[in-house]
Amino acid sequence: MGSAIVRGLIADGFLSASDICVVERNEKRRHVLATEIAGSVSLVATVPSAEFYLLATKPQDIAEAVKAAMDVNEHGILVSIAAGVTLETLHKSSSSGSICVRVMPNVPAVIGQGLSAICSDDGTPQSVNEFVAQLFSAVGDVIFVDESKMNLITAVSGSGPAYIYLFAEALEDAAVALGLPHEMAKKIVQKTFVGASLMYAVDDEDLRSLRRNITSPGGTTAAGTMELERYAFRRAVFSAVEAAQKKADQLGAT
Repeated sequence: MGSAIVRGLIADGFLSASDICVVERNEKRRHVLATEIAGSVSLVATVPSAEFYLLATKPQDIAEAVKAAMDVNEHGILVSIAAGVTLETLHKSSSSGSICVRVMPNVPAVIGQGLSAICSDDGTPQSVNEFVAQLFSAVGDVIFVDESKMNLITAVSGSGPAYIYLFAEALEDAAVALGLPHEMAKKIVQKTFVGASLMYAVDDEDLRSLRRNITSPGGTTAAGTMELERYAFRRAVFSAVEAAQKKADQLGAT
């Protein structure tokens, strides 16, 4: 996700490559990043002095990353995309009076179609909030939310693409099992998901209306939908979101 944001920033023109330094301690990973991030972005093993630090680490590594940044610049502004890690946790690991911002982007940021939820403390300067919003606007849309909603948004937006991919995979598998060649099944499912998503994004009708428009009484769609309902499709989705939210809560508590 970190490299996707860097690529988006450069492509968007919000920052130039020379304004960005990527810290990666693992030498093998640095070589991989060198091929992923074109241009004159610096790739280093130790943390340099900077005004903003984007913390793109695993939740369990966040305290170490914060300390490394604070050791170099105790006035640096911390922007974390670590799932479940609260503003309180960031402050505990950083210097007194530090400015911390929490962001939850999602994987479509890789193609500039992401959604990033942002939250910060009440006293955060407007200029900082605006900078972070511009930063993540380079890879999609941004919304500001109360921190109490962040773990739920993580469960829906952050994890949501995986649920969609699982459904697409199941649809492909069913098509192949029932007689379609794999490449044909893949093409059909891809176009179906893209087309349906675009209709959802641009149509003023709600989801139920969109679904009903293609569900004729006694027809094929009605038969298929009834099977999904029979197997508690809605309940499974609810349980998935609930489980992901609880996991984000647990990550924030550790």
